[in-house]
Amino acid sequence: MNPDFSYDYIVAGNIKAEDIKEKFDLKDYFNFCKIYAREHKSKDSRTKISEEIEPKEFFTKFTFVDRRFNLKDRQYKNCRVAEFPFLWLKKAKFKKPEKELDVTSESLLAENYAGILKDVQDVQEYTRKLLPGSFVITADIKLKSPYFSQDDDNFVIVDNPVLKEHVFKVPMIRGSSWKGALASAAKKLVREDLKCFPQFARIWGLGSSEYRDLIDSLKENHRKKAIDAAISFALFELGLNLDKKYIDIIKDNPLNFLKQLSEDLTDFLQPHKGRAVFYPTFFNKISYEVINPHDRKKRAGINPINYEIVPEGSQGKLQIIYIPYDAVLSKSEVLKEQVEKDLSFLCKVIEMTEEKGIGAKTKLGWGRFELSDQTYCITHKDLAVKGWNQCWI
Repeated sequence: MNPDFSYDYIVAGNIKAEDIKEKFDLKDYFNFCKIYAREHKSKDSRTKISEEIEPKEFFTKFTFVDRRFNLKDRQYKNCRVAEFPFLWLKKAKFKKPEKELDVTSESLLAENYAGILKDVQDVQEYTRKLLPGSFVITADIKLKSPYFSQDDDNFVIVDNPVLKEHVFKVPMIRGSSWKGALASAAKKLVREDLKCFPQFARIWGLGSSEYRDLIDSLKENHRKKAIDAAISFALFELGLNLDKKYIDIIKDNPLNFLKQLSEDLTDFLQPHKGRAVFYPTFFNKISYEVINPHDRKKRAGINPINYEIVPEGSQGKLQIIYIPYDAVLSKSEVLKEQVEKDLSFLCKVIEMTEEKGIGAKTKLGWGRFELSDQTYCITHKDLAVKGWNQCWI
């Protein structure tokens, strides 16, 4: 690059198409972004490459294109002038890699900045600083099938990019995604046995609009509104199959329905956040996958869809920290009983999600993983969970 062509000049937006050929490396993606933005503002931005544009005008505008370029090329047939630099860059300069891309070093950096604890000693030291009854769950994850979750960055080269951490650009599962996926499995257990509801409420909290409407209507002593809110909460929040028995209970007194969910209502008569904190997971590999939907009549694929994915065999780390912030005034016996139930319930939910999968396209078998080195660190030494290793502090 010409040393006189400074970064400040680029940022100022004065770049011209001719400068790319004379002063820039074509691999510099930033330059194309500038041309892309400039062409969107031009008067002929909506003109298609194959229509109403003279070759001389085209090659003057896009000097970085070889003169042998065919303006009638099928892949650019419906491409508008404003979109051309970006599309040309994708097709001409960025090829699909033949091998998986290893991002282990970047993944470790992302884990460090996200607060992922490295080893048992770090977990023990961290747990010592937490409130009584707190515990930390960690496990190594190895994908049994590809993982995909759509990235929210639209200005990228790949058609369907996988979700990445915005600084280190490593594929990831957000903490909120873990929370949602595990909550979905937990609700299934609640539907099978309503006695699991207190564990669900303590770990994930209760703050949905349906639950808030139910609590508000009970405080207002508005019977009809409370009945409607209780039904909405049961159906849409918990996914319960309401039979005649529960419908009659709700119609009689919605508060009795809550008593069916928990014998002790004192903790659940107001919205509250959960005790668990879910951390993101960063993976160490990126690859590609192609889905080729077939025509039902011709039995042949015509429009293959490319996905950037985390391939099978990629590794990451799961970390969940449980802090009973709302039980500091509870008796030690009560707290210990709650923690024991919550720990066992949460470990069971994680194991359920292991086979169900996480991310997009779980119905196709994507996102499944296997756990190893499953460990929990807790202040109570006599709380054991089958299949999980315990580290004491």
